[in-house]
Amino acid sequence: MSKPLENYIIRIKSSIDQFDNEGVIREEDRDHIELMTRGSFTKKNGSYYISYKETQTIGFEGCTTTIKIAEDGITFYYNPYDIGCYALGGVEVHITREEMQGL
Repeated sequence: MSKPLENYIIRIKSSIDQFDNEGVIREEDRDHIELMTRGSFTKKNGSYYISYKETQTIGFEGCTTTIKIAEDGITFYYNPYDIGCYALGGVEVHITREEMQGL
């Protein structure tokens, strides 16, 4: 594994869509979120890893998010207690390239 490269500025942009009663997205109901934080960037076995501590901006202050970018898609990793109870264990959410089409 490559040594993590620290002190990168990680910039995350997102939008949250609000639907009306008919399932239509209204632009005035779309919320945009953007945050910047420091994190690390690593390459391992042909995949790229971005890791950073969440801020209070989205309500997960102190949690660590790790994102794996690979040929087959993107995987988000969360530690126990970050987004669930300890008994749940670590959480992995994988989104395939096919699922990302049209986003």
